[in-house]
Amino acid sequence: MKIVAEITPNTCDVTLSLSKGDLESEAPITLRQAQHDTEFQHEELAQGRWFSFSLMEQLGNIGSEVSRAISWKNKGEQQQYLRAFHRALELIYLTVEDKKNRKRLREILMIRETLCDFFIGENQFKSTDESWQKYFLYFAYAARKNVS
Repeated sequence: MKIVAEITPNTCDVTLSLSKGDLESEAPITLRQAQHDTEFQHEELAQGRWFSFSLMEQLGNIGSEVSRAISWKNKGEQQQYLRAFHRALELIYLTVEDKKNRKRLREILMIRETLCDFFIGENQFKSTDESWQKYFLYFAYAARKNVS
């Protein structure tokens, strides 16, 4: 599998070229195309349930997918890690679309940019597995505290 990434402050375009031994694909697709051209993997959430979650709950759920991606990446399971990463991007996309998060849009988009840099870029921000897990863990704790 060949991964080509183009990361800019406003986008995270990832081209996946699948070769022999992987799932066969005629033409590369981008994650952005996959988000808009196919059904959401989190279909129930995309239909509106996601927007009923607080920002803390949303970021905690994104963190779960990021943790899965990190775990698969460390196990050398590239397809599984890319799927988990795609699910995390999908949840970030839904979070950006949530009108109540407009005041936090800059931070949410920075999360997307730095995650793309970490998983498929050159890691210019020098992120680590531990830093991402710690970052998202606080949101999970805060969401849990508010639910209890």
